[in-house]
Amino acid sequence: MGASVGIGALIVGTSLLTIFALASAAIDLQVDEALERIEETGDNSVPSFTVDDASNDVTAVAEVTFASGTGSGYAVDDIISSGSVDSLSFVSGGTGYSDSTNLVWSGGGCSPNPTGTYTVSTEEFEFTALAANSLDGKYFTYSSPSTDYYVWFNVDSDDADPNPGGTGIEVDLSSGQSVSSTATSIANEIDDLGSAVDSGLGDTRTITLDAAGAATNVAAGTSGFTVSMTDDGGVMLTAALTTGGNGCTGTPTVDGDGGADSSLTLVMHSSFGFSAKVKTVDGSGGITAVEMVSAGQGHTSTPNIFAATGSGGSGASITAVLDNVLTWNMTNSGQETLKFTHIWFALDGGDPEQLSTSTYTIWDFPKHDYLFPGETVMVSYDLNSATPSVIAASCMGGQSSKAVTQNG
Repeated sequence: MGASVGIGALIVGTSLLTIFALASAAIDLQVDEALERIEETGDNSVPSFTVDDASNDVTAVAEVTFASGTGSGYAVDDIISSGSVDSLSFVSGGTGYSDSTNLVWSGGGCSPNPTGTYTVSTEEFEFTALAANSLDGKYFTYSSPSTDYYVWFNVDSDDADPNPGGTGIEVDLSSGQSVSSTATSIANEIDDLGSAVDSGLGDTRTITLDAAGAATNVAAGTSGFTVSMTDDGGVMLTAALTTGGNGCTGTPTVDGDGGADSSLTLVMHSSFGFSAKVKTVDGSGGITAVEMVSAGQGHTSTPNIFAATGSGGSGASITAVLDNVLTWNMTNSGQETLKFTHIWFALDGGDPEQLSTSTYTIWDFPKHDYLFPGETVMVSYDLNSATPSVIAASCMGGQSSKAVTQNG
Protein backbone atom coordinates (compact mmCIF):
# COMPACT_ATOMS: atom_id res chain seq x y z
CA MET A 1 0.00 0.00 0.00
CA GLY A 2 2.88 2.33 0.81
CA ALA A 3 4.28 1.98 -2.71
CA SER A 4 0.95 2.88 -4.30
CA VAL A 5 0.70 6.00 -2.14
CA GLY A 6 4.32 6.85 -3.02
CA ILE A 7 3.80 6.81 -6.77
CA GLY A 8 0.36 8.52 -6.64
CA ALA A 9 -1.99 8.93 -9.56
CA LEU A 10 0.45 11.16 -11.46
CA ILE A 11 -2.46 13.23 -12.74
CA VAL A 12 -1.44 16.84 -13.40
CA GLY A 13 -2.98 19.88 -14.98
CA THR A 14 -3.95 23.52 -14.66
CA SER A 15 -7.27 25.20 -13.99
CA LEU A 16 -7.27 26.56 -17.52
CA LEU A 17 -6.07 23.54 -19.51
CA THR A 18 -7.25 19.98 -20.04
CA ILE A 19 -5.92 17.53 -17.45
CA PHE A 20 -3.49 15.03 -18.91
CA ALA A 21 -1.45 12.10 -17.63
CA LEU A 22 2.29 11.58 -17.81
CA ALA A 23 3.44 8.72 -20.01
CA SER A 24 3.47 5.19 -18.59
CA ALA A 25 7.23 4.91 -19.05
CA ALA A 26 7.72 7.50 -16.33
CA ILE A 27 5.33 5.64 -14.02
CA ASP A 28 7.29 2.41 -14.36
CA LEU A 29 10.53 4.17 -13.52
CA GLN A 30 9.00 6.01 -10.57
CA VAL A 31 7.65 2.75 -9.13
CA ASP A 32 11.22 1.52 -8.76
CA GLU A 33 12.35 4.89 -7.35
CA ALA A 34 9.44 5.02 -4.90
CA LEU A 35 10.15 1.52 -3.62
CA GLU A 36 13.81 2.43 -3.20
CA ARG A 37 12.85 5.60 -1.29
CA ILE A 38 10.47 3.73 1.05
CA GLU A 39 13.04 1.04 1.72
CA GLU A 40 15.65 3.69 2.57
CA THR A 41 13.50 5.99 4.68
CA GLY A 42 10.27 4.17 5.56
CA ASP A 43 8.47 7.33 4.41
CA ASN A 44 5.42 6.93 2.18
CA SER A 45 4.22 10.57 2.28
CA VAL A 46 3.64 12.51 -0.94
CA PRO A 47 6.23 15.25 -1.67
CA SER A 48 4.94 18.79 -2.03
CA PHE A 49 6.40 21.10 -4.66
CA THR A 50 5.17 23.70 -7.18
CA VAL A 51 6.04 24.83 -10.68
CA ASP A 52 5.92 28.56 -9.99
CA ASP A 53 6.13 29.91 -13.54
CA ALA A 54 7.19 28.86 -17.01
CA SER A 55 8.18 30.81 -20.11
CA ASN A 56 9.26 29.95 -23.64
CA ASP A 57 11.92 32.42 -24.78
CA VAL A 58 11.64 32.20 -28.57
CA THR A 59 14.81 32.46 -30.69
CA ALA A 60 16.96 32.70 -27.59
CA VAL A 61 20.57 31.61 -27.10
CA ALA A 62 20.13 28.00 -26.02
CA GLU A 63 23.81 27.15 -26.04
CA VAL A 64 27.28 28.55 -26.59
CA THR A 65 29.99 26.42 -28.14
CA PHE A 66 33.76 26.76 -27.98
CA ALA A 67 36.93 24.70 -28.05
CA SER A 68 37.99 23.79 -24.51
CA GLY A 69 40.95 25.88 -23.42
CA THR A 70 40.19 28.58 -25.98
CA GLY A 71 42.05 31.87 -25.54
CA SER A 72 44.20 32.83 -22.58
CA GLY A 73 44.25 35.25 -19.66
CA TYR A 74 40.56 34.92 -18.79
CA ALA A 75 39.21 34.69 -15.25
CA VAL A 76 36.20 33.00 -13.66
CA ASP A 77 33.07 35.21 -13.87
CA ASP A 78 34.27 37.18 -16.91
CA ILE A 79 31.05 38.07 -18.75
CA ILE A 80 30.26 36.51 -22.12
CA SER A 81 27.97 38.82 -24.00
CA SER A 82 27.23 40.76 -27.15
CA GLY A 83 25.36 43.69 -28.46
CA SER A 84 25.77 46.78 -26.30
CA VAL A 85 27.11 48.39 -23.14
CA ASP A 86 24.86 47.75 -20.16
CA SER A 87 26.54 50.02 -17.62
CA LEU A 88 29.53 52.26 -17.02
CA SER A 89 31.20 52.68 -13.64
CA PHE A 90 33.48 55.62 -12.82
CA VAL A 91 36.51 54.40 -10.87
CA SER A 92 39.05 57.24 -11.03
CA GLY A 93 39.52 60.44 -12.97
CA GLY A 94 42.90 60.88 -14.62
CA THR A 95 44.12 64.35 -15.64
CA GLY A 96 44.45 66.71 -18.58
CA TYR A 97 40.89 66.48 -19.90
CA SER A 98 39.21 69.19 -21.92
CA ASP A 99 35.87 70.70 -21.05
CA SER A 100 34.12 68.65 -23.74
CA THR A 101 31.17 66.86 -22.17
CA ASN A 102 31.07 63.82 -24.48
CA LEU A 103 32.93 60.58 -23.83
CA VAL A 104 35.12 59.32 -26.68
CA TRP A 105 34.56 55.69 -27.83
CA SER A 106 36.73 53.45 -29.98
CA GLY A 107 36.97 49.77 -30.88
CA GLY A 108 34.45 47.08 -30.05
CA GLY A 109 32.88 46.99 -33.50
CA CYS A 110 29.76 48.82 -32.28
CA SER A 111 27.39 50.43 -34.77
CA PRO A 112 26.27 52.86 -33.57
CA ASN A 113 28.77 53.54 -30.80
CA PRO A 114 27.60 53.99 -27.22
CA THR A 115 27.31 57.55 -25.95
CA GLY A 116 28.01 59.14 -22.59
CA THR A 117 29.06 62.30 -20.82
CA TYR A 118 31.66 63.36 -18.28
CA THR A 119 32.52 66.33 -16.10
CA VAL A 120 35.94 67.75 -15.22
CA SER A 121 37.32 70.07 -12.60
CA THR A 122 38.13 73.73 -13.34
CA GLU A 123 41.45 75.54 -12.96
CA GLU A 124 41.86 77.63 -9.85
CA PHE A 125 44.79 79.92 -8.96
CA GLU A 126 45.60 82.64 -6.50
CA PHE A 127 47.71 85.76 -6.53
CA THR A 128 49.02 88.08 -3.85
CA ALA A 129 49.13 91.68 -5.07
CA LEU A 130 51.63 94.47 -4.43
CA ALA A 131 51.08 98.21 -4.11
CA ALA A 132 49.96 99.90 -7.33
CA ASN A 133 52.86 102.39 -7.42
CA SER A 134 55.28 99.54 -8.19
CA LEU A 135 53.30 98.01 -11.08
CA ASP A 136 53.71 100.42 -14.02
CA GLY A 137 53.45 98.41 -17.27
CA LYS A 138 54.00 95.08 -15.52
CA TYR A 139 51.96 91.87 -15.95
CA PHE A 140 51.32 88.26 -14.90
CA THR A 141 49.88 85.39 -17.00
CA TYR A 142 47.39 82.57 -16.74
CA SER A 143 45.56 80.29 -19.18
CA SER A 144 42.04 78.93 -19.52
CA PRO A 145 41.50 75.66 -21.41
CA SER A 146 41.11 77.70 -24.63
CA THR A 147 42.85 81.06 -24.13
CA ASP A 148 46.21 82.38 -22.88
CA TYR A 149 45.79 85.61 -20.91
CA TYR A 150 48.14 88.27 -19.60
CA VAL A 151 46.95 90.75 -16.97
CA TRP A 152 48.81 94.08 -17.24
CA PHE A 153 48.71 97.27 -15.19
CA ASN A 154 48.24 100.81 -16.47
CA VAL A 155 49.06 103.03 -13.51
CA ASP A 156 47.86 106.62 -13.72
CA SER A 157 47.02 106.11 -17.40
CA ASP A 158 50.59 106.53 -18.65
CA ASP A 159 51.82 102.95 -19.25
CA ALA A 160 52.03 101.03 -22.53
CA ASP A 161 50.72 97.51 -23.13
CA PRO A 162 53.71 95.15 -22.68
CA ASN A 163 52.09 92.64 -25.08
CA PRO A 164 53.98 89.48 -24.05
CA GLY A 165 51.58 87.36 -26.14
CA GLY A 166 48.03 86.15 -25.69
CA THR A 167 44.86 88.04 -24.83
CA GLY A 168 45.47 91.12 -22.71
CA ILE A 169 43.40 92.21 -19.72
CA GLU A 170 44.15 95.84 -18.84
CA VAL A 171 43.80 96.88 -15.21
CA ASP A 172 43.66 100.65 -14.63
CA LEU A 173 45.22 101.63 -11.31
CA SER A 174 46.06 104.80 -9.39
CA SER A 175 49.46 105.09 -7.81
CA GLY A 176 47.90 105.82 -4.41
CA GLN A 177 45.83 102.59 -4.24
CA SER A 178 46.46 100.24 -1.33
CA VAL A 179 47.51 96.64 -1.87
CA SER A 180 44.03 95.39 -0.99
CA SER A 181 42.39 97.91 -3.33
CA THR A 182 44.83 96.91 -6.11
CA ALA A 183 43.91 93.26 -5.62
CA THR A 184 40.21 94.15 -5.88
CA SER A 185 40.73 96.05 -9.15
CA ILE A 186 42.64 93.13 -10.65
CA ALA A 187 40.04 90.59 -9.58
CA ASN A 188 37.19 92.70 -10.98
CA GLU A 189 38.82 93.00 -14.41
CA ILE A 190 39.51 89.26 -14.53
CA ASP A 191 35.86 88.64 -13.59
CA ASP A 192 34.67 90.91 -16.41
CA LEU A 193 37.09 89.94 -19.18
CA GLY A 194 38.84 86.73 -18.24
CA SER A 195 36.00 84.21 -18.01
CA ALA A 196 36.51 83.66 -14.29
CA VAL A 197 35.19 84.59 -10.87
CA ASP A 198 37.15 85.68 -7.82
CA SER A 199 36.84 84.99 -4.13
CA GLY A 200 38.59 86.14 -1.02
CA LEU A 201 39.42 89.48 0.57
CA GLY A 202 42.58 91.46 1.26
CA ASP A 203 45.84 91.17 -0.65
CA THR A 204 45.40 87.53 -1.79
CA ARG A 205 42.59 86.53 -4.16
CA THR A 206 41.50 83.18 -5.58
CA ILE A 207 40.45 83.03 -9.24
CA THR A 208 38.25 80.16 -10.48
CA LEU A 209 37.82 79.85 -14.25
CA ASP A 210 34.34 79.59 -15.73
CA ALA A 211 35.30 76.86 -18.22
CA ALA A 212 36.14 73.41 -16.93
CA GLY A 213 39.19 71.61 -18.20
CA ALA A 214 42.95 71.54 -17.95
CA ALA A 215 44.98 74.76 -18.19
CA THR A 216 48.65 75.67 -18.00
CA ASN A 217 50.16 77.09 -14.84
CA VAL A 218 50.03 80.76 -13.99
CA ALA A 219 53.25 82.77 -14.01
CA ALA A 220 54.27 85.94 -12.21
CA GLY A 221 55.66 87.54 -15.37
CA THR A 222 57.15 90.97 -14.47
CA SER A 223 54.61 91.71 -11.73
CA GLY A 224 56.61 90.53 -8.74
CA PHE A 225 53.41 88.92 -7.44
CA THR A 226 53.26 85.60 -5.67
CA VAL A 227 51.08 83.42 -7.93
CA SER A 228 50.30 79.72 -7.65
CA MET A 229 47.93 77.05 -8.95
CA THR A 230 45.52 75.70 -6.35
CA ASP A 231 43.77 73.34 -8.81
CA ASP A 232 45.23 72.45 -12.21
CA GLY A 233 41.77 71.57 -13.56
CA GLY A 234 41.07 68.89 -16.14
CA VAL A 235 40.54 66.07 -13.63
CA MET A 236 37.64 63.86 -14.64
CA LEU A 237 35.10 63.97 -11.83
CA THR A 238 32.17 61.90 -13.09
CA ALA A 239 31.19 59.83 -16.12
CA ALA A 240 27.81 58.42 -17.13
CA LEU A 241 26.42 56.21 -19.88
CA THR A 242 23.69 57.75 -22.05
CA THR A 243 23.06 55.03 -24.65
CA GLY A 244 24.58 51.54 -24.92
CA GLY A 245 25.15 51.39 -28.68
CA ASN A 246 24.44 48.22 -30.61
CA GLY A 247 26.04 45.45 -32.65
CA CYS A 248 29.23 45.37 -30.57
CA THR A 249 31.50 42.39 -31.20
CA GLY A 250 33.90 43.28 -28.39
CA THR A 251 34.26 45.63 -25.44
CA PRO A 252 34.95 49.18 -26.66
CA THR A 253 37.39 51.52 -24.99
CA VAL A 254 36.16 54.80 -23.56
CA ASP A 255 37.80 57.95 -22.24
CA GLY A 256 37.40 61.70 -22.09
CA ASP A 257 38.87 64.13 -24.60
CA GLY A 258 42.57 65.00 -24.44
CA GLY A 259 43.40 63.54 -21.03
CA ALA A 260 44.85 60.30 -19.73
CA ASP A 261 44.75 57.77 -16.90
CA SER A 262 41.03 57.74 -16.13
CA SER A 263 39.57 54.38 -15.13
CA LEU A 264 36.09 53.58 -16.44
CA THR A 265 34.63 50.07 -16.20
CA LEU A 266 32.15 48.81 -18.80
CA VAL A 267 29.70 45.92 -18.41
CA MET A 268 28.47 44.48 -21.70
CA HIS A 269 25.12 42.87 -22.42
CA SER A 270 23.03 41.90 -25.41
CA SER A 271 20.30 44.12 -26.73
CA PHE A 272 18.19 40.93 -26.72
CA GLY A 273 18.98 40.03 -23.09
CA PHE A 274 21.52 37.24 -23.58
CA SER A 275 24.26 36.84 -20.99
CA ALA A 276 26.66 34.13 -19.85
CA LYS A 277 29.89 33.97 -17.89
CA VAL A 278 33.12 32.06 -17.71
CA LYS A 279 32.71 29.18 -15.26
CA THR A 280 36.19 27.60 -15.22
CA VAL A 281 39.58 28.29 -16.81
CA ASP A 282 42.76 26.29 -17.25
CA GLY A 283 46.24 27.20 -16.02
CA SER A 284 46.82 29.71 -18.80
CA GLY A 285 43.40 31.33 -18.43
CA GLY A 286 41.85 29.46 -21.36
CA ILE A 287 38.09 29.02 -21.07
CA THR A 288 37.15 25.44 -20.18
CA ALA A 289 33.50 25.84 -19.13
CA VAL A 290 30.76 28.42 -19.58
CA GLU A 291 27.67 29.06 -17.45
CA MET A 292 24.55 30.53 -19.06
CA VAL A 293 22.89 33.38 -17.13
CA SER A 294 20.13 34.54 -19.46
CA ALA A 295 19.08 33.17 -22.86
CA GLY A 296 17.53 36.42 -23.98
CA GLN A 297 14.77 36.28 -26.58
CA GLY A 298 13.70 37.54 -29.97
CA HIS A 299 17.07 37.37 -31.75
CA THR A 300 16.58 38.18 -35.42
CA SER A 301 19.94 36.61 -36.30
CA THR A 302 22.67 34.70 -34.51
CA PRO A 303 24.60 37.26 -32.42
CA ASN A 304 28.35 37.58 -32.36
CA ILE A 305 29.42 36.84 -28.79
CA PHE A 306 32.68 37.35 -26.97
CA ALA A 307 34.20 37.25 -23.51
CA ALA A 308 34.05 40.80 -22.14
CA THR A 309 36.93 40.74 -19.72
CA GLY A 310 38.52 43.04 -17.22
CA SER A 311 41.22 40.47 -16.55
CA GLY A 312 43.19 40.82 -19.78
CA GLY A 313 41.93 37.69 -21.52
CA SER A 314 41.92 37.41 -25.29
CA GLY A 315 41.67 34.97 -28.17
CA ALA A 316 38.51 33.06 -27.22
CA SER A 317 36.30 31.96 -30.11
CA ILE A 318 32.74 31.44 -28.88
CA THR A 319 29.62 30.74 -30.95
CA ALA A 320 25.95 31.20 -30.04
CA VAL A 321 23.34 28.56 -30.94
CA LEU A 322 19.79 29.89 -31.25
CA ASP A 323 16.66 27.93 -30.28
CA ASN A 324 13.56 28.19 -28.13
CA VAL A 325 14.40 27.90 -24.44
CA LEU A 326 11.93 26.85 -21.73
CA THR A 327 12.67 28.37 -18.35
CA TRP A 328 10.72 27.41 -15.25
CA ASN A 329 11.09 27.87 -11.51
CA MET A 330 10.29 25.08 -9.10
CA THR A 331 9.93 25.36 -5.31
CA ASN A 332 10.05 22.60 -2.72
CA SER A 333 7.08 23.67 -0.59
CA GLY A 334 7.14 20.61 1.66
CA GLN A 335 9.33 19.36 4.50
CA GLU A 336 11.09 16.61 2.56
CA THR A 337 14.34 16.92 0.61
CA LEU A 338 13.74 15.92 -3.02
CA LYS A 339 16.30 14.23 -5.23
CA PHE A 340 16.48 15.82 -8.69
CA THR A 341 16.66 12.48 -10.45
CA HIS A 342 13.28 11.59 -8.88
CA ILE A 343 11.64 14.58 -10.63
CA TRP A 344 10.14 14.14 -14.09
CA PHE A 345 8.49 16.68 -16.37
CA ALA A 346 6.46 16.53 -19.58
CA LEU A 347 5.42 19.14 -22.15
CA ASP A 348 1.85 19.09 -23.45
CA GLY A 349 1.45 15.47 -22.28
CA GLY A 350 4.43 14.24 -24.31
CA ASP A 351 7.21 11.87 -23.34
CA PRO A 352 8.57 12.59 -19.84
CA GLU A 353 12.06 13.94 -19.24
CA GLN A 354 14.07 13.21 -16.11
CA LEU A 355 15.94 16.04 -14.40
CA SER A 356 19.61 15.15 -14.38
CA THR A 357 22.83 16.70 -13.14
CA SER A 358 24.37 15.98 -16.54
CA THR A 359 21.62 17.32 -18.82
CA TYR A 360 21.87 21.01 -17.94
CA THR A 361 25.56 21.54 -17.20
CA ILE A 362 25.89 24.62 -19.42
CA TRP A 363 23.19 26.30 -17.30
CA ASP A 364 24.89 25.16 -14.09
CA PHE A 365 21.70 23.37 -13.06
CA PRO A 366 21.34 21.63 -10.74
CA LYS A 367 24.12 22.95 -8.54
CA HIS A 368 23.73 19.87 -6.35
CA ASP A 369 21.75 16.63 -6.29
CA TYR A 370 18.85 17.72 -4.08
CA LEU A 371 16.07 20.30 -3.83
CA PHE A 372 15.87 21.24 -0.17
CA PRO A 373 12.72 22.37 1.68
CA GLY A 374 11.93 26.00 0.89
CA GLU A 375 14.47 26.12 -1.96
CA THR A 376 13.59 27.43 -5.45
CA VAL A 377 15.60 26.44 -8.52
CA MET A 378 15.46 27.55 -12.14
CA VAL A 379 15.41 24.93 -14.89
CA SER A 380 16.29 25.90 -18.48
CA TYR A 381 15.60 23.45 -21.26
CA ASP A 382 16.38 23.54 -25.00
CA LEU A 383 13.02 23.10 -26.74
CA ASN A 384 14.40 22.27 -30.23
CA SER A 385 12.00 24.80 -31.83
CA ALA A 386 8.94 23.52 -29.91
CA THR A 387 6.38 25.92 -28.45
CA PRO A 388 4.64 24.01 -25.61
CA SER A 389 1.54 25.31 -23.85
CA VAL A 390 1.84 23.46 -20.54
CA ILE A 391 4.61 21.95 -18.42
CA ALA A 392 3.76 19.30 -15.82
CA ALA A 393 6.12 17.85 -13.23
CA SER A 394 5.86 14.82 -10.93
CA CYS A 395 7.88 13.43 -8.05
CA MET A 396 6.77 10.38 -6.04
CA GLY A 397 3.10 11.25 -6.38
CA GLY A 398 3.58 14.97 -5.83
CA GLN A 399 2.66 16.94 -8.92
CA SER A 400 2.35 20.45 -10.25
CA SER A 401 1.82 22.11 -13.64
CA LYS A 402 1.84 25.53 -15.23
CA ALA A 403 0.77 27.22 -18.46
CA VAL A 404 3.78 28.37 -20.50
CA THR A 405 4.06 32.06 -21.34
CA GLN A 406 5.40 32.71 -24.84
CA ASN A 407 8.09 35.43 -24.97
CA GLY A 408 9.72 36.94 -28.02
